[in-house]
Amino acid sequence: MNEPIDRRQHSRYPANHLDVLIQTNSTVDLPWALAELVAVDFNQYGIAIQSDHYFGVGDNLSLIICTDDSVTAKVKGIVCNRTVLATGYRYGLYFDYSETKQAIPERQVLIDIEESVK
Repeated sequence: MNEPIDRRQHSRYPANHLDVLIQTNSTVDLPWALAELVAVDFNQYGIAIQSDHYFGVGDNLSLIICTDDSVTAKVKGIVCNRTVLATGYRYGLYFDYSETKQAIPERQVLIDIEESVK
């Protein structure tokens, strides 16, 4: 039997201290949602989440990531993989810093969050 290959190129860190709000392109006119969403792990390049909500691979999401000490980052994410779980889905998202002028400061916030949990 072949062992699964780990696709990760960068270390991931626990995300249990993060609250993540998500808004999809299709819900841009609706309030931000934190419905049954759990942050699993993260780094400055992306985040793994679990949710009972279905997102498609390739979906563009807007995320607000907050720490327990009120540090907040707003970043775009793209769903790069999805795994079906008994309780919903686990997603791998990578952050897209290319769209906004705010991307550099937001990336620095995520780097700072990553550094604080290393």
